[in-house]
Amino acid sequence: MDYDRIIAVSNDKTVYHHGDKRIKAYALKEGFVYALEEALKTAKVLNKTQLRVPPIYSVTANEKGVECVGEFIEGETLLLILKQDLTNYKSVIDE
Repeated sequence: MDYDRIIAVSNDKTVYHHGDKRIKAYALKEGFVYALEEALKTAKVLNKTQLRVPPIYSVTANEKGVECVGEFIEGETLLLILKQDLTNYKSVIDE
């Protein structure tokens, strides 16, 4: 599948923005475990907090690797928020 644009790249995965979705593509089959862990952690955060976290729609494996598809939400990442005000990191993390 062709995606709109790449928004992040690391050694083992590439993150794409495609329409209203975010697709995290893991290059290796071992990525299936990481994708499932991400989906589980996301579900826990969504159910136990009021944080605005993009939900995960699916985790699928194919001949190229593993894809974790979720909602794309425009905005700053937690890392960027923390970098802007390191003195306040504890309250941000607690929230």
